[in-house]
Amino acid sequence: MTEEPYEIYGAVQSVMNSRAPVVQVAGNNTAPINILRRPKLRTVRIIEGDRNAARFPLWVETNSAIRAAEIMRQSGLAVIQGPSGTGKRTSGIHGLEVGLGPSSCEKLFEIAADWDEEEAPDQDILPDPVPGYGYLIDITSRPVKKTAADCLTSWADELRQVGAGVIITGTRTDWSGDSRYCVMAESPDVIEVARRHLVAENDGEGHARWLWPSDEDGHGIDIFANLITPRMSPADAVDAVMRFRRIELSRINDAYELYSNLADQQVREQGFSRLNEIRDEVLQWPDFLEQKLTGAGVRGRDRLMLLSAAFLENEPVELCLRAAAEFYKNDSINPRRFREGKSPRRRMEDMGVTISEVDTVTFAAKPGLAASVIRMDWHHWPDERVATVDWINRISARNGVASGCLQGIGRRLLEISKKPADSPFFEVLSAWIGACSETDDRIPVIADLVNKAAEVEELRREVHRLLLVWAKGDSVPHRLVAARVCNLRYGIRWPRIGLVRIRHLLSRDDAAASVAAKAMITYALISDENKTRVISTVRSWLEKHPTQASTSRAFLSLVHSAEPPGVIDSLLRLVSGDVKIHDFLVSGWATALSQPEVHRQAYTTLRTWASGVQAGWLDRDVTYGLLSEIRDAHTPIDALSHFLYGMPEEDDQALINARVALANLPVCDHGHRAYVRPPLSHDMSGDLHANKIEE
Repeated sequence: MTEEPYEIYGAVQSVMNSRAPVVQVAGNNTAPINILRRPKLRTVRIIEGDRNAARFPLWVETNSAIRAAEIMRQSGLAVIQGPSGTGKRTSGIHGLEVGLGPSSCEKLFEIAADWDEEEAPDQDILPDPVPGYGYLIDITSRPVKKTAADCLTSWADELRQVGAGVIITGTRTDWSGDSRYCVMAESPDVIEVARRHLVAENDGEGHARWLWPSDEDGHGIDIFANLITPRMSPADAVDAVMRFRRIELSRINDAYELYSNLADQQVREQGFSRLNEIRDEVLQWPDFLEQKLTGAGVRGRDRLMLLSAAFLENEPVELCLRAAAEFYKNDSINPRRFREGKSPRRRMEDMGVTISEVDTVTFAAKPGLAASVIRMDWHHWPDERVATVDWINRISARNGVASGCLQGIGRRLLEISKKPADSPFFEVLSAWIGACSETDDRIPVIADLVNKAAEVEELRREVHRLLLVWAKGDSVPHRLVAARVCNLRYGIRWPRIGLVRIRHLLSRDDAAASVAAKAMITYALISDENKTRVISTVRSWLEKHPTQASTSRAFLSLVHSAEPPGVIDSLLRLVSGDVKIHDFLVSGWATALSQPEVHRQAYTTLRTWASGVQAGWLDRDVTYGLLSEIRDAHTPIDALSHFLYGMPEEDDQALINARVALANLPVCDHGHRAYVRPPLSHDMSGDLHANKIEE
């Protein structure tokens, strides 16, 4: 998002790009002085579950967290660097608590890395220093260049002076600042992390004894050996023990009792098989799949039926069979071969698929098998990745056998794309978007998948990049997807980044621009803080890009008077006592009315003001008083002339009443307006209760 500088408005003197809190004007000056500030970055309290994972008894000591705490105490800032899966986030939270003291546990916040590539997170948008507060910033999706690093370092020094601090997490290439603040991430003892999380669960001790038996237990030493290995990431290890925790102890005990029957070898083998099935279920079926997919003679039709069922879980069996038959477009495997020998349902069940009573494929008997099938197929046979992507595109095309299954297919692709092995997710989604029309009902589904991808650390940076490319591009379907994503959680979590993309989307008058405008208004109406952010952003666009149609479209969308509550309702309630809001509305209209490209939208918005007065939504005196100023400051040769003098085919009583009211208002003397000037330290965020910490 572009930077909004401090400015002084006035006919006599002006100052641009002032960074000081006080501006001294030499000589006489009768114009009002407005000091504008950018809204603060979104700040969210770190949830209790994440804080608990970073403290005893769950916390497992690492040198990186302790070292980061020491550096932060000295400078206010520490940077923990390392690859994904090394526990950087948890170490950062622990480092904050150690560095700031036990009383800080309720004062830890996460700051969204929500600044554009062209701007730096300077002290205007960073939180004000508060004693005892700790901040965590993840920069893996927003690399910090030298200028930004200097800003963060300067801000951190102010934090240090009041007993606060910040820890930044990212990879080795994300931080371009002083390396003295950096600490390499040290992964904790994974087995100990898993053990502590399992024991912390109710009755977790009973499960823990099977994974890590004591000498007196005398059982289970070999059955679940290496279930949790030191090479796993802490997050994967915790996920595995939680899956193990969900398995009933009675099931484990019964299987072990069969396995302990030394008198009957057949019973013993049955028990061993059940125990191994439990182990495979926890590990998400690697041994089972190795046996089923790598055996002689099964790499053909059985593998394709299993792969098809995994992508099309909960779909009819017949649909899965038709999709499997589509894998080889050259028909090297005849579709009839899928029906030879055993029945398809029997063969599918042998591969671990469950056929429901309504004849759909499920994996109820082997939870997690579907994701493991797709992951193993993708990672173990890279020579067939091109064929796999081609097959997915074919069956999911508009006329494909699985054209209505985009949500399920996309969710499976997203699961395997979390590992950096030639991710197919964006490639397939791009093909889907390219085949869409402007009114395609698949666009909302695709947008939802992109929104989910932004939540994945490994994919987030690519989502930011693609949304900007799509927003700037000419393809309406791609622009529609970008607009819809900005209207989902993505736009709330990264509002500055989302608003930049909305500005590019508003550069054209198409369906995507309409969706983008609605996304901007929806975000603004969530809270007063959001409203302030949007108004401030649009104000900065009016100042920096006054000739761009996107700026005028954003302003007109913001002041459009629909059924309340709306943004314009709040602005008109404040306009009489706040010169900043008054000037924002007058200058915004002046810019919009000078843009031929938005003529029609400007006229429509003016009509909504008249209708709002007629219906009682807008204050009559304030609205018409403002319109009279706009009228007197503007040469009426466009939308305003139509509003003032009429378009007979569109006249209604609200318009007629508005014209009568404006005709009876005197011409304004703009050289002698009298307004109450707010204090220099006051900004718009004070009126709309901005800069609150989000819980």
